Amino acid sequence: MFRAHALLVCLLAYLPAVLAIGLSIPPVLIGDKKRYSSPLNLANCVSYLTSKDDIITVTIKAGDKLNSQLLNLNVFDSQKNTLRFLEDLEHNQMVMFTNLDYQLSGQDHHWKRLLDFHREKKPQEGIDLLPSVPDKTYVHICFDNIYLDKSWSFQKQPRELIINVDIKSLTALKKTNYKKYAKYFSHFLESDDIETDFDFSEENFESAVKKLENLLNEVSEELDASLKIVQNLKLHERRLRDLNEEIFENYIKTSTLLLFTIGSLGLIQLFYYKFYFKRRKLI
Repeated sequence: MFRAHALLVCLLAYLPAVLAIGLSIPPVLIGDKKRYSSPLNLANCVSYLTSKDDIITVTIKAGDKLNSQLLNLNVFDSQKNTLRFLEDLEHNQMVMFTNLDYQLSGQDHHWKRLLDFHREKKPQEGIDLLPSVPDKTYVHICFDNIYLDKSWSFQKQPRELIINVDIKSLTALKKTNYKKYAKYFSHFLESDDIETDFDFSEENFESAVKKLENLLNEVSEELDASLKIVQNLKLHERRLRDLNEEIFENYIKTSTLLLFTIGSLGLIQLFYYKFYFKRRKLI
């Protein structure tokens, strides 16, 4: 069993760096820690071999939350170092991390902030299911579907999710030539900067992306407002249509009643005059 599982995880470890994977996580009773994900239980894990300067980005589509069930994310390496832990996942989530072999310098404050570096290496314990590779570290992205309700009537369900794993080298990212992106953000730059050989650095790129993000947020808010207006118009149109149909229905009823009343009064008058003339022997 362990050999088959180890072979499967080894194959997953050599999958492409960017890949969408569908997972079905079976429910586990809270407190049953033997069935929780760990270096000795990788049944609900996707494992990757990473270099010391790799940045791993995981995008999770967890769907809606299930009643009395928690979907937890637990990311750890072969030495049981916890790289990320998120509890009660739902909808869309994204996490970034790197393995503990990479040491950021003091100039990498941006990446320290982005990756939230508060980690401590632990001594290796136990055994590994996967073979070791020189200068490489296994990173295990694991999920636990924990149910809290112990009653006999509770219907526990597996949790379906989709994950996207993107692995990139931080060294390569730091060598990115941001000048080639400057033309796409020309409207964010001063006119003098466009005419001269402007040094478009990482800070300028982040600033331009931030401005673009703000503009996109404004456009999104305007689209939301327009959507609300359209929804209100549709609601009012439906109400006005219902009101128009109600008015027309009342008009038909009133007209029918009025015509019936006029016809009835006409017949009553006709019978009255006929009876009257017969009594007077005029007809």
